[in-house]
Amino acid sequence: MPGMIGMPSRAALPRENDLSSLLPNRATVRQFLPDYHQMSEAFREAGSDKPGCHMILQLGSALAQLHRTSRIQPHRCGEVDRRRTELVILIDNWVAIHLPGRPGWRGPNRSLGVAADEMAAAQVDADQRLRHWESVGHDSVHEAQVRLSKAANCWSELVAKIVAAQPY
Repeated sequence: MPGMIGMPSRAALPRENDLSSLLPNRATVRQFLPDYHQMSEAFREAGSDKPGCHMILQLGSALAQLHRTSRIQPHRCGEVDRRRTELVILIDNWVAIHLPGRPGWRGPNRSLGVAADEMAAAQVDADQRLRHWESVGHDSVHEAQVRLSKAANCWSELVAKIVAAQPY
């Protein structure tokens, strides 16, 4: 509808399917990545699929659910692993599209999707061991917490590298 706020008039529409002019200039839109606290919360809550929730948080929540499923239903591991791989690729593609970095930047040295999957696995494992600490023992709980801390540090380092490579 002409005259709607934020909508271009017909005269301003691009010709010959050139939709790039409809997209905002990258410098005017600042994308962000969730920090490890937000990711940890998404791994624990199924409510990360609410409207407006960051796509990476939604995908992270789905990864954690898949890790829980593989623990409960080990006979579905093949199916779960295929779906986890799809989600890892979706995360990496989201980053490549929304946070491509400065010209010449070759991307992070590690997949953010893989880091999310590893952190989801570590979170699910740590939560499980903590719930059953009496039967698994203090050392086992501590080991899981250390693994989760390392995964969270890896996530934070990758996010910092991606953000630092942005042209704005």
